[in-house]
Amino acid sequence: MSAARNSQRPRARRFRRLTVRVAVEIRSADVTSTATATILGAGGLFVEMSDPLVENTNLNVRFKLPGSERIFDLAGRVAWSTPPGAAATPESRGIGVEFTDRVGVSALAREIESTGIGAPRNDPPP
Repeated sequence: MSAARNSQRPRARRFRRLTVRVAVEIRSADVTSTATATILGAGGLFVEMSDPLVENTNLNVRFKLPGSERIFDLAGRVAWSTPPGAAATPESRGIGVEFTDRVGVSALAREIESTGIGAPRNDPPP
């Protein structure tokens, strides 16, 4: 397999993703807002936003898992964003957040496993 073709292979996900509805608070240098996360994994989440932030925006996401009292406040970055003018439903307009807080990611992974929340997603890796 050529190096170019090999570089286009999808990366395997490190963490399973769950379908949930979780209220989140998003804070960046320019924006503080509340929104809903609909896909969650220990590595990141998808947040529905009518006016998505741009890629590579650094932010913090604050939320509680369903059935848990623990509040997570994790640093992250916008890994991808629905482009302006894209044909998207309100449920698919938003941002993909990649958590950058390794300690927080480990704690979140343990909490997800211990609570057994959400329905696992069966979609292929990106």
